[in-house]
Amino acid sequence: MYHRRTININRVVKLLQGAARSGASIPEILDKCNIPRQVLDDPDGTIERDTFIRMMLLIMTQTQDEFLGFGQGRKSKPGTFSMMAHAVINCPNLGAAVERGIRFYDLFELSLQSRIERDGD
Repeated sequence: MYHRRTININRVVKLLQGAARSGASIPEILDKCNIPRQVLDDPDGTIERDTFIRMMLLIMTQTQDEFLGFGQGRKSKPGTFSMMAHAVINCPNLGAAVERGIRFYDLFELSLQSRIERDGD
């Protein structure tokens, strides 16, 4: 059963795979987050949402990568997302915020290519 306060173990495994690509110590992450290794083998397993967030922050700190190892060889330095959030905070709507966020990340040589496609309203 999936609850809003828990995260399915499949998402945890994907996050750990990204961390491993960036050279993070998976046993250390699991230990620091108090996640038993056997829960990774249970397809119906879950962890608390707060534990998942703690794990993400620990991985970002260990790897110095806000992309969490999912940047296809590129890293996003800690603080980049925070600065982008400052850039979009006063946008009048979500569409404008996403467009400004895309332009923000275009300032860096991350080889990211994003665009918004509108379909109807």
